[in-house]
Amino acid sequence: MKKILSGITVLFIIILMVGTASVFAADVVKSPQKITVDGETVTCDVYNIDGNNYFKLRDVAAMLNGTGSGFSVDWNEKTETVTITTGAAYKLIGGEMKNGTDKSDTARKSSQKIIIDGETDKSMSVYNIGDNNYFKLRELGNALDFDVDYDEKNDTVVVNSRGVEITAELLKDMKAAEIVELLGPVFTADQKSSGILASVSMAQFILESGYGKSDLAVNANNCFGMKASLSGNNWNNSKWDGVSVYTKYSEEEDAEGNVEVISSNFRKYDSIADSIADHSSYLLNSKSGGKLRYEGLEGCTDYREAIQIIKDGGYATSTTYVEKICEIIEQWNLTQYDL
Repeated sequence: MKKILSGITVLFIIILMVGTASVFAADVVKSPQKITVDGETVTCDVYNIDGNNYFKLRDVAAMLNGTGSGFSVDWNEKTETVTITTGAAYKLIGGEMKNGTDKSDTARKSSQKIIIDGETDKSMSVYNIGDNNYFKLRELGNALDFDVDYDEKNDTVVVNSRGVEITAELLKDMKAAEIVELLGPVFTADQKSSGILASVSMAQFILESGYGKSDLAVNANNCFGMKASLSGNNWNNSKWDGVSVYTKYSEEEDAEGNVEVISSNFRKYDSIADSIADHSSYLLNSKSGGKLRYEGLEGCTDYREAIQIIKDGGYATSTTYVEKICEIIEQWNLTQYDL
């Protein structure tokens, strides 16, 4: 009887071990691979599990914030549910994009409940490592519409977003703080390519378009009053197609009281990002005679100095322009978006 029980016990132990083994990953290591997002190198904790890379969801949200593939992440502690909303701004909670110690030996399969845009998702492969849930990157890409590739030559994980397609139409029902949070990363992305401080460009956007809600912004995604003709200034690779315009009409009264209707053509853009990029190109390339109008602006790291360069170049006639822009920067702490 003892031998029979012993055999049963051994069999039970074997079954238990097989069952338990299924919650562990067969092969878990901290990934040594480099990561790029839209061409920029980033660093964060990544684990390679059975040949696939797994990322923290909040790290991916932070990487893609402000792009056309951006999404928000919410955690309901009561129901233990992760809710993902595509197209929404991600709110940083602290701790994103950090590198920690190797905790691959803690990897366990997770049964995390996930809801994407109101629909429960049961297809995601999720592991809990060091009390954080890690998601298979390629599955996230398929579900949230961003591209994942691998550069074998450089041993690099390549992530590419859909790009920024935010229009002024999306801002009409948003509060000022929400707009700042949504567009902050867009201005950061512009600084990467233009060298103009994100804080300065964003404060100009706020002042000149009323947080993207001016008539010109709403009807043409034109957030800086860029006219179709800019005193003969042109540059290569402009984000304006050279054709699309929005015509504004205004009434002017002469000294004799006669009213005349004046029409002005302004550039019309496909998105706010295009408006930002074209405005930055104007600041970098416009000339007065043979000299750059805003020389010294590119690469300037002091926002007050940068605004003064813009003012001195003839951008604004207001005597309080520099102070107004500085006040907006300080009100919203826009320097947090500067590189």
